[in-house]
Formats: sequence, structure tokens, C-alpha cells
Amino acid sequence: MAATASCEGAPIQEQQDQQRGRHLVASLQIQSGSRVLCESAASAVLYDSEVARRCHLSFELAQNPLRCGGCKHARYADKQNQRSAWSSGHREQCAALAACRPRVPPPTVRLIAKLFWRQTWVKPAGQPAFEKAQLRIEELEHHWVALPDSKKETYAQMAALTRLQALHAERKD
Repeated sequence: MAATASCEGAPIQEQQDQQRGRHLVASLQIQSGSRVLCESAASAVLYDSEVARRCHLSFELAQNPLRCGGCKHARYADKQNQRSAWSSGHREQCAALAACRPRVPPPTVRLIAKLFWRQTWVKPAGQPAFEKAQLRIEELEHHWVALPDSKKETYAQMAALTRLQALHAERKD
């Protein structure tokens, strides 16, 4: 399995072994600060410490962010960003986050759920198709036994959010 991608002349190879599973290895010496991979993010969420001060769509600092009335979690710099977020996926997130209240899942759980939900979202013009960035889940290896209980709890929350999304999607059909 040797896929090669490059950015600014820094080739990277995908490799797989028993100890590390699937991973990337640089095939050349890379200078500190060099850009190695060039790919736009498939998705992003804010760290908990930034939720109250940044727009959930643009990630810019917002003076008086507008709070989502449904989930009470997401905040937006203005009404336009709020409308754009709603039509590009917050509708699905909102229902799941509201169902989880008063606890909001950690950022890693929200990010994974958002990646899976993107398959059903309306994609804004110019945004790459999700299928291009989709994980090859069948090829991933699990390390469940080695995980601490706190990580297992995080993944259980992730599964609960994903289940809620699946139930929500079924009701739409």
C-alpha cells in the first residue's frame, strides 16, 4: 500500500505494519516548518475553551455572538453565518446536541459525528465532495483493549450521537 502525495516537494508514503497500523512516512528529510501535506479539512469543530467566543461557521472571534436557540451550544458572528450554518449541517447537529443536554460531548466526539453527518448535508458550492475525504473504515484497525476507560466513554458518547443522527435521518425518509 504505497500511495504518494506531495506538497512543496515533500513526498509522503502511506505504509502499514503490525505495530503502528496504517500511517504516513516521509521519504525525504523535511526541514522544520515545511508544509508536508496540502489538503483542506474535511470538517472542523471548536475546542470547548473557544466555543463562547468564536463563530462556529467562520471560527473568527465574535464580539457578541448569536447563540443557537435549539442546542444552546453553537454561536455565530451574525445572522447570515447562522443561516449558512443551518443549511450546511447545523440542523442535524442541533437536534443531536439538544438531545445530549445538559452535557455537551467533547470536541473529538463532535468532530467524528460531524464527519459522518456530512454525508447527508447540503454541500456549499466549491466545497470538495465528502467522499474524497471519507475514511476507509474497513481498513482501520482497532485498539479497543488498550484504551483507557475515559476514552471508551468518549467513544460511547460518539456512538450515541451517531445513533441519534441515524434515527433522525430515518424519520426524514
